[in-house]
Amino acid sequence: MGYFLRLTTSIAFSAAALFLMAAPTSAQQSSTVAVLLVGDGEGNTVRIAPAVAIKSDGVFLVPLDSVTDAKELQLRLQNGEIFDDVYLVNLDGRRNVAAIKIKGAEVTVKDSAGSDGLKPGDKLTVVTHSPGKLWAETAASVTGLKMATEVPGAGEGFRVLQFQAELPGDIDGGVVFDTSGQPLALMTKLLAAPTDSSFGVPIAAIKGLGDGTAHRTYGNGRNLTLPASSEDLKLARNPSKDPKDLLLTSKKVAVRSDTSLFTAAQLVTELKQRKEINDLGWVFLENAWDQKNRPDLIIDLDHQILTFNFTFTITHRRTSIVIASGKAIIADGAFGSKKMGDQIVKNLTALTGAKKATK
Repeated sequence: MGYFLRLTTSIAFSAAALFLMAAPTSAQQSSTVAVLLVGDGEGNTVRIAPAVAIKSDGVFLVPLDSVTDAKELQLRLQNGEIFDDVYLVNLDGRRNVAAIKIKGAEVTVKDSAGSDGLKPGDKLTVVTHSPGKLWAETAASVTGLKMATEVPGAGEGFRVLQFQAELPGDIDGGVVFDTSGQPLALMTKLLAAPTDSSFGVPIAAIKGLGDGTAHRTYGNGRNLTLPASSEDLKLARNPSKDPKDLLLTSKKVAVRSDTSLFTAAQLVTELKQRKEINDLGWVFLENAWDQKNRPDLIIDLDHQILTFNFTFTITHRRTSIVIASGKAIIADGAFGSKKMGDQIVKNLTALTGAKKATK
């Protein structure tokens, strides 16, 4: 009986050992991969890009095209930490790679793997980021090393790692790891192919970018959030110019008046009482700085001199597209808020197709 127990235990231990040896190493656990949120300057996330740490003082490699037109950046680590102050320390335009740094941080770094010893068929893992799949890991395999000239649109003068993987669509690149969990290559959107064959720049060839100094600063990314879906990300990146879409996606509103006969505060008080306005989720900005820099929509009031005509124009600030305009005949601006509110609500309900509330 004792022999049987020892034999059974030995078999179980051996099976467990074999399982552990065969289990793939998680790239997320073995090296610091981060998510870079790229903002448009209005607090809207327009890109989600990969980042991989190369220095413990907070230096990461990212695709250069993801930060070229960035107005604000935010970096999110796997452990949940968020850093809003990010700046560019170096770049390599030929390889489409940049080095960025977060302030006052110590991060985990694992040495990058060399690519010279790779053979076709060697197993890899690619970490990518997208809404709903923030830390997706995809199995891949080595195809070989090529010169960039052999990859349409990649440029020339550097080597790339070619690998096969069924990657998600519409990603801004990824980080490639070998079976030991060492970062091997950085894939940028410009190197993504329309088939299951993709390419990455070997990290060993570009990690020297981390030795640069402050090159460019970005706006603070504290207001950036993860898009709820890929559709939300696409909409933020390529906003609709349809007035109805702009109206329905706008929440922050500033009211300005160019006439002393009808103040902004009078109209704001009236609109806050309207069900249609509350249904739109409007928030009226009152601070002068916020009114200038943060509104989605601006309502301008004016008075046509020597008449009783008071006009309004609602403009989408970022695109300068006029959402609605009209006028109300008011004998006295101080008592004309209701008439102006009626005209504004009439225009907006006509645009959205909603029914006007009855009092």
